[in-house]
Amino acid sequence: MGSIGTYREKGTTDLAFFQDLYPGFKFHALTRVSGVVYAACSKPEGADPDEVFALVCPVSSYRGEFIVKEQDETMGPYDIRCPVRILDLLTETDSEYANEWRAKCRAYHVASKAARERARRIVAGSIIRLPEPAYFGEKHGRFDTFRYSGQGNGFTALDANGLPALFVNLGGGWKLRDYEEVQPIPVKNP
Repeated sequence: MGSIGTYREKGTTDLAFFQDLYPGFKFHALTRVSGVVYAACSKPEGADPDEVFALVCPVSSYRGEFIVKEQDETMGPYDIRCPVRILDLLTETDSEYANEWRAKCRAYHVASKAARERARRIVAGSIIRLPEPAYFGEKHGRFDTFRYSGQGNGFTALDANGLPALFVNLGGGWKLRDYEEVQPIPVKNP
C-alpha cells in the first residue's frame, strides 16, 4: 500500500469515502484523529473473514485532491493515537509489527491520561520548567521556564531573572512533555 490522490465529493463522510475506496472491506468502526483515519475492518471474502485488523491512513488535501497514505497495522505505522474503542475491536494477530503498534497506542493513551490529570494542577499563574530549553528563534532565544496564562496553551516565557520575556503558545502537546512544577521565582531587579 502506498499513497493515492483522488477526487472526493464535497460532503462525503470518511466512512463513505473509505467504503468506496475498499469495497471488499467491512468497516466495524472508523474515526479521524489529527489527520489520520483509524479503522477496524475485516475482509469477508478474505482468507480469514473473522480477522479484524486496523487501517491507519494519514489523509490530507492538496489543490483539490484528497490524498490517502494507505497502510495497515502490520506496516508499523508511526501514528499511535488510535482510539481504544477501535483497538478493542481488533482480533489477535501473529504480526510482530501490529502487536508492537497496538502496544504503543495503548501506552500513548495511558500516558496521555496521566498527563491530562497532571496538567489539571496547572492553573493561571503556575510556573513550569522544561528539562531542556525550547528555542524561539534568533530574536528571542531559548527559555525553559514558563508561567501559565490560564488560557489554552498560552504561557509567558520567563527570563533568568524571573521577568516576563515573551508570550508563547506551547501547543497542545505541552501536557505530554516532561516538566516540573516550580514555585514562583522571586523577581530580581536587574
